[in-house]
Amino acid sequence: MAFNLIEALQGAAGPILSGFAGKALGMDASTASTAVSQALPALVGGLVKQAGDPQSARGLFELISGPKVDAGVLDSPTVQSGDGNALAGLVERGRDLLPSVLGDQAGQVAGAVAAKAGVSTESATSLLALGAPMLLSLLKGKLGESGGGYGGFVSLLTDQQGWLAKLLDGPLLQALGVGSLASLFGGLSSHAGAAIGAVADAGGEAKRKLGSAVESAETAVKSGLPRWLWWVVPLAILAFLGLRYCGTPKVPAIPEVDIKTPVASMVASAPALFKLAGIAVDVQFDTDSAAIAPSYHATLDKLADELKASGKKGEIAGHTDNVGDSAHNKTLSEQRAAAVRDYLIGKGVAADALTAVGYGDSRPIADNSTEEGRHQNRRIEYVAQ
Repeated sequence: MAFNLIEALQGAAGPILSGFAGKALGMDASTASTAVSQALPALVGGLVKQAGDPQSARGLFELISGPKVDAGVLDSPTVQSGDGNALAGLVERGRDLLPSVLGDQAGQVAGAVAAKAGVSTESATSLLALGAPMLLSLLKGKLGESGGGYGGFVSLLTDQQGWLAKLLDGPLLQALGVGSLASLFGGLSSHAGAAIGAVADAGGEAKRKLGSAVESAETAVKSGLPRWLWWVVPLAILAFLGLRYCGTPKVPAIPEVDIKTPVASMVASAPALFKLAGIAVDVQFDTDSAAIAPSYHATLDKLADELKASGKKGEIAGHTDNVGDSAHNKTLSEQRAAAVRDYLIGKGVAADALTAVGYGDSRPIADNSTEEGRHQNRRIEYVAQ
């Protein structure tokens, strides 16, 4: 099962950050909760964006693996108790780490968190700075536990797309310097191929070494060495190979059907585009209607087959732009998401595998002031759980 980094971070670091926000930054409980709920996904999103560049991804992995990141931060009694001096020290350390996590967007992200929570940018920056070493510490512990190496690091970040889809709204995505969740994760796909290539190269080298071991055995026989020495050399080589290649990065898990990315685009009188493992299915709704026309049944049947084959559970989420009444938009998004869910269930997708939620215009992924932005915001998404 994929590791939910956001959930783990909220569980381990959330209470500490909320306590710090209240005691050191003077926030009330509600404000602190809002600020933390924005800061943690922003940090993970920033890490994902930075890892989109291969060189930066490698640098992040080396940073996490190195001495600058303490795997025991979240287990420290002084940190867990909210000791002021301990947390102040972490904030200072975190300020140095923020450029590695958020790049050049640290100021913009702090501004977005501040605007959402109604706090100062400096307070938001302090909260992000405290969260950064906690995030990296959690990652270090997880990677050490799994032994996944660089490939495991990239795979773990890739797995966060479905969860981040629920937590990163339009302003945070814009603060991170991207226009959509798909753009945020776009750079990571290249790393999977690179990791696979690294394992293949290691396997080829092991095969060559094994061939050399066999040749050594044959030479030993021909040289007249005692029989008990025939396999000493090759066994020694094989033992070396075992030690040498145990640390090879694991190949990232590549799902047979990738349904974490947004899978549809919903428009009042234009196409709703589903994407599932490279399969595009066009569905159009009439203006102010949630009825699915019979002409689209065949394409939805194909989508149902893909979902049944994947065996995954997920949420069908309806979204609109901000044109019109927000309450009406929410209702329309709920009706369209429910219509798609009901149709798929009627075609054999398990009822408990799908939930339908309408978000209306509350979660834009693009600028609603432009036609292109509004088009992107009118969508249905399938988010694997």
